[in-house]
Amino acid sequence: VEEDAPLLAPVTRNDIVPMASLIGKEWVDIDAMANDHDPDGPRDQLTLRVPDYGAPEEQAARVSEDGTKVIVRILDRMQQIRYELVDSDDNVTNGIVTVPGLQDAVPVLRDQNLEITATAGQPVTIGLNDIVVGTGGREVRLTDDDNVTATHGAAKPTGEDTVEYRPDETYQGPASVVFEVVDRAKDEKDDTARSAFISLKVKVLRP
Repeated sequence: VEEDAPLLAPVTRNDIVPMASLIGKEWVDIDAMANDHDPDGPRDQLTLRVPDYGAPEEQAARVSEDGTKVIVRILDRMQQIRYELVDSDDNVTNGIVTVPGLQDAVPVLRDQNLEITATAGQPVTIGLNDIVVGTGGREVRLTDDDNVTATHGAAKPTGEDTVEYRPDETYQGPASVVFEVVDRAKDEKDDTARSAFISLKVKVLRP
């Protein structure tokens, strides 16, 4: 390493928080440093800071006590929080954390990595409210029968919140079931219901 080499600032990559991470929470912890690094220094000497951006103290984003995460209050509208990463040479780089708002939400899978199993040629029933959460924690229902599709098999509604999937008899491997859901309305005057297409991964096994 050359003694007179220029000192390099940390490298940050912006983070987008998935909607599924907000379920049932008022605050969300973001590991903003997970994909950041210092090209000319040790990672454990990076310091995370969140500058004052004028938010009330009870709503302001902050750094966790261990100094590794940005903690953000979940609001109705999307927020973009700027953070600073400082290395041991006092070089500073900015990064952005984007947190969706509750009013920006749509129904999502409770677990974005969910994969169900099915046996070739045999039907499996999918309870939508077991795997999908609507906005504000509401239950969901199917929108239209025509919006239920599948690969390597056939899918059909068996109720307003259940779908049956039957894989092809000779198939083995990955497949998917896609359907559109909408929040259940709170009452006849409720116009806040949101809809979304959900893609569910399926692993088809031999009988």
